[in-house]
Amino acid sequence: AKWSELKDMLSFALKLDQRRYPIQAWALFSHEGRRLADELFEDKRHDPENRLIPYLFSRTGYAVVMEGGQWFWPGVHEGYIRQIMIDDKTNATLQTLSLQPLVLSVEGFLTDEECTYIQDTATPLMRYSDVTLMDKDKGRPASDFRTSQSTFLGGPGNKYPTLNDIDYRTAELV
Repeated sequence: AKWSELKDMLSFALKLDQRRYPIQAWALFSHEGRRLADELFEDKRHDPENRLIPYLFSRTGYAVVMEGGQWFWPGVHEGYIRQIMIDDKTNATLQTLSLQPLVLSVEGFLTDEECTYIQDTATPLMRYSDVTLMDKDKGRPASDFRTSQSTFLGGPGNKYPTLNDIDYRTAELV
């Protein structure tokens, strides 16, 4: 089956064409959360012989279609635990803490070395959070009111390669 044919069959079977509101973009994922096809997927360019979808079903018995086009790990039930592979070198354990709202605990996401790196990199850059003082408090240090400190280490393309790896891994997780 082609991606477009699969979408049509599912829309019919699930009666999605009878909804009053528009259907969001779809994406097809492996049982491991890897994106395999989406709205931009062109059957002939990516899968000229239309073997991808039958292969998935023959290998695992299922694939996951997500409306909205974004993968998220389902909660299943409180206390549910699953092992996942985030990237080629990182295994993690997800545990469902709550279904409403969905709250997952991720164990094994950061190594001890990465935690130390983040702390060592951030510590010299930490600054007290800004506060707006009342007139009577002008001239007093913000530390009298706020004890929190923070810093921003940057996003993609920043000068910290270890943080770029963590950013990539975060994107793979969600």
